Amino acid sequence: IDQVLEARLGPTLVVLASCHSGAGAKWGGGETVANAFLRAGSRDVLATFSSVEDAFTSDVVKRFYAAGGLEDPPGALARVQRGMLHGEPPRRWAAFFVAGSPLPIADDGRTQHRDIGVR
Repeated sequence: IDQVLEARLGPTLVVLASCHSGAGAKWGGGETVANAFLRAGSRDVLATFSSVEDAFTSDVVKRFYAAGGLEDPPGALARVQRGMLHGEPPRRWAAFFVAGSPLPIADDGRTQHRDIGVR
């Protein structure tokens, strides 16, 4: 987390295909890996709330990209999860979520405001 914040790594989309990447195991004041990328400038982060199986996670990530994950991360994940609704138990696919913000998150956790020219 410190390395992400120090390097200000902030790709538009980050996919964290690992256990507890968005919750659970926390470091330094409740920071999560997903939140660190948002604070560093990323717009969307695909992460998990809990433990996930490696092979299943690989399948979810492949489906995510095939469903348009680069263009519409939240919509793509929703399409993947709806597709798994009747074939997989929710405990497998419900751990995945997309966190995001169109504006950067400040060091204090609040969304930074900027003039984007919309009137």
